[in-house]
Amino acid sequence: MNLSVLYNNNPIYKKRIKKMQKNLKNKDMTILCSSCIGGIIYHNLGLKFYSPTINTMMFQTDMYRFILDPKRYSSKEIKFLNIDKIPVGMIDDVKVHFTHYSTNEEAQKSGLSVVKESILIIYSL
Repeated sequence: MNLSVLYNNNPIYKKRIKKMQKNLKNKDMTILCSSCIGGIIYHNLGLKFYSPTINTMMFQTDMYRFILDPKRYSSKEIKFLNIDKIPVGMIDDVKVHFTHYSTNEEAQKSGLSVVKESILIIYSL
């Protein structure tokens, strides 16, 4: 089932999204998240994507290291490992799975360098 069709046709969901967009005070923030939910939040709130973790996946220990110093990791070179069907790279000691990219080149251009001063961290154990 395509969830976007379900949500987009749901009047309660649409009303809730409009209310969240209206009440949002900071529209210039970085969302750090180890899954796709960050991109969904940006999309639903109509915000520009300012996140080095959009379209990527990191395991908990890697994500933890990354959120401790996102600007440092975002400025480092990605060393691709060529171990999976999707691009997987190491940024220093952090492994990043570029889940929504087909090639290393696409992943390299993904924008890992964008980190704003205001940061929202979504981290689950």
